[in-house]
Amino acid sequence: MTCGSPWRVAVAVVIAGCGGSSARDGGADLAPARDGGEGLPEPCVKGSCREANEACDPLDGRCKLDGTTTKIGAPCKVSGQTPECGTMLGNWCNSEDEEGFPGGYCSSLPCGEKFPCPIGASCGRLAAFPAACYLSCKVDGDCRTPDYKCIDVGSLYVVGPSHRVCFLPFFPCFKDADCPSMKPTCKIGMGMKQGLCQ
Repeated sequence: MTCGSPWRVAVAVVIAGCGGSSARDGGADLAPARDGGEGLPEPCVKGSCREANEACDPLDGRCKLDGTTTKIGAPCKVSGQTPECGTMLGNWCNSEDEEGFPGGYCSSLPCGEKFPCPIGASCGRLAAFPAACYLSCKVDGDCRTPDYKCIDVGSLYVVGPSHRVCFLPFFPCFKDADCPSMKPTCKIGMGMKQGLCQ
């Protein structure tokens, strides 16, 4: 399914749903907010998180999923919500066949201040779609190279321990605002609805 676009990008199908409403675009919440004031996750110290499968993230001092129920950045085959990507509601496979992610790529949605990504992942609005969790990284070697690169998402960063995540080496886009600072211009070919950040 390509939603009428030349690029087969998972988040287009997962989040935009070709115009359908979902929890990912403002519908029902998929996970309860853990209240640390203003609906934000609670501050913590090691061992103080109360929920099952949570731990205190040493990078920002917030209780988050510990990664045992998610597999952010892992390969997967079946597009959509699948146990391949973990048992937590909101885990998603961006498959190679359906969305064009080589070997598939597990992500998680929604994410933001009230829905932090699991430990080891960061939230970004990549490829012109709403926010999702992607594997945090420091260098390309932290990613499944050569198909994925450690990219500084710049202004597309939402929240999490890193502005660098493992993602495709290109960014699909509709306008310049969809592009990271390292490739700030959206180039759309003649007759195409979607382009690539350059």
